[in-house]
Amino acid sequence: YDSYTPSGDGWDPLTISINWQWPGRVRGLILAATRSAESPWKSEALKAVESELARPDRHGAVRAVLGEGFGRLLNHAPEWLNAHLEDLIGSESGISVDQQIVLTTAMATHHYHRDLFNLLSPSMVAAIGVGGPLTAGWRESDPLPRIGEWAINSVIYGYKTTDDLVVRTFFASASPEARGEAMGKIAWGFFRAEKVDDSIRERFGELWDSRIQHVREHPEDSKELNGIYWLAKGDKFPPDWWLPRLRDSLELDPTIASERYMIGKEIAHASTDDPSTALAVMKLLLSGRAEAGMVSFDLSRNAVPVVLANAIASGDSALKRDAEAYMNELGAKGNLTLESEVTAALKGDITAEALED
Repeated sequence: YDSYTPSGDGWDPLTISINWQWPGRVRGLILAATRSAESPWKSEALKAVESELARPDRHGAVRAVLGEGFGRLLNHAPEWLNAHLEDLIGSESGISVDQQIVLTTAMATHHYHRDLFNLLSPSMVAAIGVGGPLTAGWRESDPLPRIGEWAINSVIYGYKTTDDLVVRTFFASASPEARGEAMGKIAWGFFRAEKVDDSIRERFGELWDSRIQHVREHPEDSKELNGIYWLAKGDKFPPDWWLPRLRDSLELDPTIASERYMIGKEIAHASTDDPSTALAVMKLLLSGRAEAGMVSFDLSRNAVPVVLANAIASGDSALKRDAEAYMNELGAKGNLTLESEVTAALKGDITAEALED
């Protein structure tokens, strides 16, 4: 193990731990110690873990094993874990590379849990303060955005507020890209969820509003809003919840809408209830985009006729004039069939529901 020389980037510490005997045996000791509260060998197994932790570990695999076993140790050996906590994961005043491996592996291999969050909080603050790339115990998870995900979860589940030290430190010190990745990951997770409670959705909305306001005051941080696209996907967030937030974000920086923004059908459906905001969002998404781009193609096929038709039929004369002017503008750019498509949508031959099907 000690003489192993990785080629190229090599394996990450957690992967190494699966492929070498020594870290595998330490994993076995942790499993033995945490199998049940009454195991007669528990004390001896934990002493053996301590002994192995004292050995040099230049690849960090045993540290990754400790991070992987953090939940088991918290549940079945909390006294031992608390006694060794600072040695394992550092403290608010600092965190070594070995301690980063334990922390990042623990966060990568566990779902958010409030008890784990409280336990890891001082170390997370120190990790954010490193100011550069963290050493990942498992490269499947980027450590800094992962810390952000846990911080965001602590707020939207109602266990912490935005005044929490980890939350404040992450949003004050992490890069806009890391903040945007964390917010986007949470939104993507809700897109895949079967259900999102109203209270969680509303707290998440309040957090988005605070970040949108931050970007208004600090335009250079607009990449923080990249993940807002996921709010429009699926049926967990009603259009009147996500559409105004998407408009506000695009008004601040239209470039955040990358070629991943395939939300034409969602905008078409939203235009049934809010044709004005849907038209504004569609115009922002199409602004400055090549006709051949995927976003333009998706919107032209799935949104433009329905959104324009709903705006024209809204009963708002100013909105009708705006929609007709925009229809003529798109027609002048070469969309020669648009007028007939809008007419078909006005007659009900093209509907948002049909597009969804």
